[in-house]
Amino acid sequence: MAERKREIRSEETKRAIVAAAAKLFAKRGFDAVTMREIARDAGCSHTAIYLYFKDKETLLHELSVGPLHELERRMDRALRSGTPGQSSMPGEPVRPEKQGMPEPHGTPGPPAATPEPGAAAQRPEEPLKAATREFIRFCLANRNLYNVLFMAEGSRVDEAEPALEVQRLRNRLFDKLRRAIGRFLKLGDDDPRLWAYARIYFFALNGMIGTYVLGSREPAEQLTDRLQPTFDLAVDVLLAGFLETSKGTEGDRE
Repeated sequence: MAERKREIRSEETKRAIVAAAAKLFAKRGFDAVTMREIARDAGCSHTAIYLYFKDKETLLHELSVGPLHELERRMDRALRSGTPGQSSMPGEPVRPEKQGMPEPHGTPGPPAATPEPGAAAQRPEEPLKAATREFIRFCLANRNLYNVLFMAEGSRVDEAEPALEVQRLRNRLFDKLRRAIGRFLKLGDDDPRLWAYARIYFFALNGMIGTYVLGSREPAEQLTDRLQPTFDLAVDVLLAGFLETSKGTEGDRE
């Protein structure tokens, strides 16, 4: 009985630490917050926190990896079907404790999505658009932690083996969009234009999302429904521009 009570207290303390970290990171930014401040907000000593998390990067992993794995699964479904999936509640934030155990550190992500057998013929841009809608929906639903999930301890999108699992996950998400753009434009994986288009696309998405993640108190589902036509139009404009500029001959590109 006593052992069970200790286990319960330990789990409660761990949850309090994670909640405090999420709140402080979202409010002040990952770099500005210290482990001592997290411990104080969680109601534990500045030494006890290290029994649960050795540093802020470990806390970032705890907060981010589960939700980003779920986003990866949703984007894979969208790339296979060409239509966004439905979560149990549209716009509901993804919480780490609701997910299954994440893949072990360093485990490669799911294989590249392929169309589902028997799927009806669709326009080549539809899988990309569907995955983009999933990305936008996720970011708006988790807007309080957007900067933590996507910006904290950032790395280059073309870095082959970044140090942290959260960085590798972000790069996999980018790569899914990059490959989908390549399929739409019929560009080879080694075509330098593909990296340029993918960066423009990804940075434009994050720029638009960033406009709405801070200070908005509008419910996530309502916000997503209101903004989706604007995002869809922006994606159409980007893809039309990519398609037009990719038509040049090899000589023109030189």
